[in-house]
Amino acid sequence: MYVRSRDTREKKSLLRRLVRWAVVAVLVVVVCAATAGLGLRIGIDRAVNGPDRRAQLRACQQKLALPAYRPDTPLAERYHRLNLRDRGISLRDMIGVYRWGALTAASAFGVYFVVPAAPKPYYALMELLAAVLALWIVIGLVHGGSLPGAATAAALIGFSLLLCALSLHHSWVSDFQAQGRYLFPLLSMAGFALGSARHRARDRWLHFLVPAMFLASVYNFIVYALA
Repeated sequence: MYVRSRDTREKKSLLRRLVRWAVVAVLVVVVCAATAGLGLRIGIDRAVNGPDRRAQLRACQQKLALPAYRPDTPLAERYHRLNLRDRGISLRDMIGVYRWGALTAASAFGVYFVVPAAPKPYYALMELLAAVLALWIVIGLVHGGSLPGAATAAALIGFSLLLCALSLHHSWVSDFQAQGRYLFPLLSMAGFALGSARHRARDRWLHFLVPAMFLASVYNFIVYALA
């Protein structure tokens, strides 16, 4: 009996080691493939456009763009939402005066013809549902106190904040548009997090939040986008 129990433990230990090595091997393959793909893209780009691609793009912009969008146009004569940092606009003004967060969030949930089309309660509802869903995902990851879950939650929060910061920085230094699509990578992060917390896939909160957001977005598209 003791020998059989010992053999079982050894088999389980061997299986865990094999799984770990398989995961490491997959990660190595993914990193190598991504590196090779990036190198191939850079090589093809240089072969087609040469080393001065940025200068070519600037020349093309100078030739084809309207005067308000040309690089050599004086700052005061450019489109008023270009290069806001150079105009003396602070990050605090970007969030408070220009309402970067509100416009970006609204455009992520349905903006048509540049301006928000649906009533304000719709956007408030979608933002509330998204916030509750994000909180539910994080709680699901850290529930039970497991180290992998806590690490995944920390990575999810950190990369989400980094993505928002990059979007804000782009709007500040380049061009400020209501571009909620810049935040769409959050969906893939949330999907990965849900996969890590799949033991809660039958939770009633998930069954309420996701269909509620879907039905609200369908209503917004039919009633306002197609109107």
